[in-house]
Amino acid sequence: MQLEPFLVTQIFTFMVIFTRVGSGIMIMPGIGENYVSPRFRLTFALMVSLAMTPALVGYMPPVPDSPLALTALFASEIIIGLFVGFMARFMVAVMHTLGMVISYQSSLASATMFDTTQAGQGST
Repeated sequence: MQLEPFLVTQIFTFMVIFTRVGSGIMIMPGIGENYVSPRFRLTFALMVSLAMTPALVGYMPPVPDSPLALTALFASEIIIGLFVGFMARFMVAVMHTLGMVISYQSSLASATMFDTTQAGQGST
């Protein structure tokens, strides 16, 4: 049994998963905030990718032959990861806005404090 094809497949799978997970974590709410260290985000993305690699190795496309196809694959993975992270951030922003509207309508917005996730005032 040759070790090289196994290692190439494992490394390729890890890199594809890390590209999507890392780009999603970069802007995901909670982990992607400014006060979270980039080193922690990188370590978290590496650990999640490493944990997912053995389970997803059978579902990955074959290793592309040309550098252009590899670049297109990684670009698509980055776009998908950014979209997932952006949609999570969008949902949190919508919930924050709806909570503020509800607190204004029910006269509970007089007690406000600084909300670090939205970088502004929010009702308690």
